[in-house]
Amino acid sequence: MRYGVMLAAGSLLLAGCSSVEPEPSPELKRLSEEIATLKQSLQKMDGKLDKLLVKPKARSDGFVERVADPEVLAKIKPLPDKPTDAEIRAYVGAILEATKDQNSFKPEDPQVAMLEKIGPGHLKILLPYLSQRSYYHFGYALPKLILPSDKQLIIENLDAGDGALAKLVVENGWVAEARPKIIELFKKGRGDIFWREKMETVIAQIARTPEEREEVVDLFITYPNTSEMYRSIRHFPDIDQADITRQAWESHQFDQVHSRSRYALYAAEQGNIEALTALLSLLTSRERELGYMREQMAAPLSVLLGRAYNPAEMLNYVTANKEKLAFDREKMKYVLKEKQ
Repeated sequence: MRYGVMLAAGSLLLAGCSSVEPEPSPELKRLSEEIATLKQSLQKMDGKLDKLLVKPKARSDGFVERVADPEVLAKIKPLPDKPTDAEIRAYVGAILEATKDQNSFKPEDPQVAMLEKIGPGHLKILLPYLSQRSYYHFGYALPKLILPSDKQLIIENLDAGDGALAKLVVENGWVAEARPKIIELFKKGRGDIFWREKMETVIAQIARTPEEREEVVDLFITYPNTSEMYRSIRHFPDIDQADITRQAWESHQFDQVHSRSRYALYAAEQGNIEALTALLSLLTSRERELGYMREQMAAPLSVLLGRAYNPAEMLNYVTANKEKLAFDREKMKYVLKEKQ
């Protein structure tokens, strides 16, 4: 009997263990779904909050870098294999909109790869965008957006993109063909489109004959934004550097302060004490405006005067000894006459 009771109890226990739980009520299901949705929303909010809490990178000079939101860029509809002009414009417009607040640009930015996907054959459509803030990204992407047949179009629009097309002209060896346009741009004060490291290549190819060199020297003397030309001009044969730099300084002595200081230095390096005095005055009174250029002037001025770089002290020295200072052309420095 005892065993029968135990067996019956075990059977009841097993039956209880194998029983199926009842289905949750519709109300419980609804609450579970709402909780799951709320959880997802909170996770998204956490992600956005994390982004907001990340402080933008700040440089020592106070500059705060801003870049495009990668999530916004990721939502831009990709181009089809054979996009229409309208589709390209819409695509570029979306990239520009996402980039509008960006203030720091690098070749690694995702916009560069996105623009490269447009492919070659559409340069005429893209030209208007090169004058906008996006020209940095276009500048990086352009090599993959052009065809050899675009050469004439590029030369005609050389000043678009603040140097992006000019760089292509140099890198593709089209400078000689583009000479008339380049001369025209120098006369308009747009010599700045030729990046500093490209200027010597440009000058070498537009100043091949005595007549061409004479024209280039005149550009340097007469027109704005030509100071970088001097690094090449100073190596021209049969030129009077003292006279050329004097004329350039006199022509540019009322330019904005950065430009003026460069022409003044060139003339000072050739023995023009008036230009030297003016340069030291600028470095003393307009130091904030000159910024990094003050450092660039340090070495050449120290060599010219044989003194430690201190613009104020140098200016006092030159002013006090103006009648005694002479330029030693062999040593290319200023010396006191009795010490020559």
